[in-house]
Amino acid sequence: MEVRRKSTGVNGLRHGSGSGMATKIRKKTRWPGIFEVAGKPVRYEVMYRDPGYRQRSKTFPTLKGARDFQSRVRVDPAVGKKPTKETLAQHFDYVLGNWPDLEPKYRDLIEGNWSRHIAPPLGHYPLPSITTPVVRGFMSDMEKRSWAGGSGRRTRQQVRQLLHRLLEIAIEDGKLIGGNPVVKSTSVKGGQSRPKTILTAEQVSLLANAARDAGDEGDSLLVRLLAWTGLRIGEAAALRVGDFDPFNRQLTVQRAAKEVNGRLIQGSTKTDRHRVVPLMAGLANDLAAYMKARGIAGQPDAPMFTSPTGTVLRPSTWRARVFKQAVDATRLNPRPTPHDLRHTAASLWDAAGVPTAVRQAILGHTTATMTEHYTHVVGNDLREWTDRLGETYKFTVEG
Repeated sequence: MEVRRKSTGVNGLRHGSGSGMATKIRKKTRWPGIFEVAGKPVRYEVMYRDPGYRQRSKTFPTLKGARDFQSRVRVDPAVGKKPTKETLAQHFDYVLGNWPDLEPKYRDLIEGNWSRHIAPPLGHYPLPSITTPVVRGFMSDMEKRSWAGGSGRRTRQQVRQLLHRLLEIAIEDGKLIGGNPVVKSTSVKGGQSRPKTILTAEQVSLLANAARDAGDEGDSLLVRLLAWTGLRIGEAAALRVGDFDPFNRQLTVQRAAKEVNGRLIQGSTKTDRHRVVPLMAGLANDLAAYMKARGIAGQPDAPMFTSPTGTVLRPSTWRARVFKQAVDATRLNPRPTPHDLRHTAASLWDAAGVPTAVRQAILGHTTATMTEHYTHVVGNDLREWTDRLGETYKFTVEG
């Protein structure tokens, strides 16, 4: 099929004779977007659109050159296609509406970052108008404008990731042509992550005693459980009596407590997989004695840890009511967070000689392959490691 296209000559001079315009005869090739231009010699023209949806063409002396160029750009074979008028806000509503399996906690985070940070400056932009310079300016202004609210580095990273994902979906759906405007040059720079605070076994004991003074025996046991097993605070708050196996000295972690818009819900763990965490003898005995004293032993569905009023433990409330006061009382510096007890557990297990793959599986930092490796660890080896940790635990708890 031949396509005739009129064009002016160089510097406005006319090609041919007797007409004001020269006619370029193009013939389609088997590669969409590449045309054979008649003439001597034959040339090949690539039709494409740049990231701003402007139609462009480039001519090459060989078909190979045209195909090589086409492979380096995202080609729109439908020459003349009008760019979408859909705005980023409309696209966000579409994406969120087609994301049914999104957990409430993450849906709340996404909606918050969108409404507070992205929607005010960019929501009204048509998708093709969001270019790399626009994104770069948006990221650099996040800390300056009033709608940013003095956002920290972590929030800026989350906002950038959300914007990148939204535009990636737009490209996949054919709404946006060209590379993703959220490129490497728009990365969040500057600032440092908070350093990890790793406690010694003696400091864990001091913190647990201070937690008992701030709360009760259950709060002291919770601090020790976090520091010696590496459970996340949400995972520990969601434990039930039936998750504890006193005979095999282990806990099964299969859910986590999460707070969404002030509501406490129980969902899957961070990795969406359950895991088995071994316990040293002393900690297992303390757990059994605690549940017996509370009268919940033999009630598999009863929550293991509760608030002073007997309701399910809320992680944020426990941090303020018990943990903060315990840290104040011990004057630990730098001040640890409940998540630092997870890093402390990794350090204690490392000191006991537990292999890296097994530590990662116990902590939930694992792939399916690592988990399989962990489940095949010889029982005697695991018991030896927990017994070695148990000696340190017994010494620090009993003094």
